[in-house]
Amino acid sequence: MKYTAIKIDMDYCADPVWVSEDGKSFANGSLSEFEDVLSQGLLFGLKVYQQLWENYHTVLSWTGEDLIGEVLEEMQIQLAVRLKDELPDVRVFYSRYDLLDKWVLVEISNNKPKGIYPTMVG
Repeated sequence: MKYTAIKIDMDYCADPVWVSEDGKSFANGSLSEFEDVLSQGLLFGLKVYQQLWENYHTVLSWTGEDLIGEVLEEMQIQLAVRLKDELPDVRVFYSRYDLLDKWVLVEISNNKPKGIYPTMVG
């Protein structure tokens, strides 16, 4: 594969993968390019994310109600993590707004925590 970085993100009439050869400039890629590279489960998840995103923005423009925005944000992160698991040698990013409402790229690391950690399950 010729890409050094992939970003999970959406825009109208776009596939949810944005590709880069230099890790700086991203262009919209095609899911069809990844059919022989990614698992069918991940490809399906990316297609569902795309459809939900497009439908969400259509409904939001009609009603002004944010019904699934947080679900889409979480889905974007989970898809990026899964992509990193399947392509560990590629830099993987997702985009989000930070606390100052600035659009930032977040890189997924393949560093996994080791040991036993407490959880907030209760």
